Amino acid sequence: MRQTAQEQNVPLIDLNAMSKTLFESMGEQPSLLAFAHFPAGTFPGRAEAIADNTHFRPFGAYEVAKLILKGVRDAKLDLAKEIKPAEPVFDPSKPDAYTSFYWPESPGRDATKPDGN
Repeated sequence: MRQTAQEQNVPLIDLNAMSKTLFESMGEQPSLLAFAHFPAGTFPGRAEAIADNTHFRPFGAYEVAKLILKGVRDAKLDLAKEIKPAEPVFDPSKPDAYTSFYWPESPGRDATKPDGN
């Protein structure tokens, strides 16, 4: 991809390099919170644990989206002018804490509380 971008004289957003920095900065165990890792029984009809290192949870997708914004800015693409000026520049070596991220549960999850709670 780097060679092709150079040969074609087109900008490159190197998500491979940036995400490597991001996930290494998170650390091995905390980085699992960015991916679809869930204990057994987390989802209805799914008794087994999920350990998927390919698909992101909302937190991981949000962090990668910030990498894309950084790449757009760094490459000085015309699209960069559409980024809100107040949007901070993201440093992949300083990822957000999972505990600071909020994403509401999917409506597909049963949020009914049992009587007495």
